[in-house]
Amino acid sequence: MKKLILKKSISLFLLIFTSTIHAELNVHQAFQLPLDLTSQEYQKLIDKNTFNYLDFNLDSETSDLQKILELGKRNLEWLKFINQNKENPNAPDISFSSSETQKGYPIEKPSIYNYQIIMEQYKNLFLSLPTIYKKILIENQTYTKTPPEDIKDYIKNGLAIDHLYQTAARWILLKPYLNYLEENKYNDIRGYYYFKKIHNIENQFQNFRILPIDQQNEIRSNIWLLCLNSKIEKDECEKFINDEISKFNNLSHFYENHFKTFMKFSEGIYNLFFDIPVEVKRNDIKWTSNGSTFLTTVPFQFVEDQAIENFLKKNIEEEWAWKNWNLKLDFEKNADIHIEFEEGTTPHVNGLGGNTIVMDANAPLTEYDVQWTIRHEFGHVLGFPDCYLEFYDDSTKAIIGYQIDTTDLMCSRQGHIKQRHFDELKKIYSIE
Repeated sequence: MKKLILKKSISLFLLIFTSTIHAELNVHQAFQLPLDLTSQEYQKLIDKNTFNYLDFNLDSETSDLQKILELGKRNLEWLKFINQNKENPNAPDISFSSSETQKGYPIEKPSIYNYQIIMEQYKNLFLSLPTIYKKILIENQTYTKTPPEDIKDYIKNGLAIDHLYQTAARWILLKPYLNYLEENKYNDIRGYYYFKKIHNIENQFQNFRILPIDQQNEIRSNIWLLCLNSKIEKDECEKFINDEISKFNNLSHFYENHFKTFMKFSEGIYNLFFDIPVEVKRNDIKWTSNGSTFLTTVPFQFVEDQAIENFLKKNIEEEWAWKNWNLKLDFEKNADIHIEFEEGTTPHVNGLGGNTIVMDANAPLTEYDVQWTIRHEFGHVLGFPDCYLEFYDDSTKAIIGYQIDTTDLMCSRQGHIKQRHFDELKKIYSIE
């Protein structure tokens, strides 16, 4: 892909950008992990990377976080023990990962974590936990066969422990890669997202001097995020904005001459989280229509196990449907798209627009997370990228992550297919 080379001078950048407004942009996701992995998936990754993180940081920090990992593991083992010993074997299992317990990370309230934040959360959790939890999970007393309290309260406390475990595991896994994650800050589209929601921004720029200080600071910080998308660092961006205000006594000149150009550039980055790249367009998808009814047929390699075929049809065809549009899997022997099962793997596809969906052989097909995952991974087969971002912020020494739209299937486990998926598929695959 072509890369737009940005000079440090803002005025020169604007000149260059104006003449190359349609240059291709590339969102670089360094060492990306889904933001909402399950604890079981974190356990597998930690087990695979034990030597990496121990060798990287043999200090008190690792020791402290290891205690949280042990707490989280015992929490999951206790849950498993309770489910194995329930009085009615046919009763549904208690779960920390049902559709109702999915945790989203909206762009307005991102996940922010580092060692200090995690330990503060652990301290607060320890103070709030009922004594029975401390005895069983920390003092290693024998697991009880039934929840120690009302199931809703048990799930609430269990989830709090589970979320802390996930955060500690994530920090351990990503800490060796902070220098790569820092590069992702240039793809932080929160500034663009902020200004897109403001309808009277021109008026606010004109009256910038008389706005409340908090609002002025909010606008400044989001302009800086726009600058960052163009790889213009904070100090130079702040100097540029200060000069504009000093010279014109407001931000009208900035709005009229620069703002729209910055927004257009950021929009290009934003769209890369949602659009199907032309280069991954599939040639085996058939799009047909009958009046206002649409059907997309996707060839899928025949599977001998009827349970797996039913799993694929139910979850993929059920999710990938919208109003008068349906998607149908056409099982045939020589199709390129296929599914593989590997023990202990993190589910994935072999690249955007890839043909191989890899799922964990140890995960039951009846689990909500497994059902959601196959729907999401199939989206990658169709060409949809992930629409979440995580990066390291050196100023706060913390990792920041968010899902751009928590209602979107490709952003969050809370999400489902939306109008935009249908529109994008029609744009790419319809010959009408």
